[in-house]
Amino acid sequence: MNRLTRLVAASRYLGLLGVASALATAAAAFVWSSYEALALMARLLHGETRGTPLALVRIMDSFLIAAALLIFALGLFEIFIGEMPLPKGLIVNDIDALKSKLVGIIFVVLAGSFLERLETSADAKEILFVGVAVALVNGTLAWFRRGPESR
Repeated sequence: MNRLTRLVAASRYLGLLGVASALATAAAAFVWSSYEALALMARLLHGETRGTPLALVRIMDSFLIAAALLIFALGLFEIFIGEMPLPKGLIVNDIDALKSKLVGIIFVVLAGSFLERLETSADAKEILFVGVAVALVNGTLAWFRRGPESR
């Protein structure tokens, strides 16, 4: 192999920048989500139950986003660097598989955001527009997730 080929092949290690950034962001998101969960538990222990369902949805969403960042980091590592001993559900072989995993999480986060809007908004027109927007985005993501071979 000549130098240029080795240099280009070694450029895959630039993916480590994305891995490190996504891991740091995932760690921050997990810490923040845990803090929010602990704060909610403290409020509940003091008898403050107002807004609990909405707070629980927000906490679930934040953990899902943190998980998506972690899955993204692990997937980038597997794609650019090499295989790791991971549970079957986290193994990613290509960019399309990584995108597909992330799309599933986006579905749930969007649904959670809609439920939050449903809980907090009194404007029926706003709820309708947000619901239609979420449905359109989720429909597009579902179509995208099917893959090019089935379109």
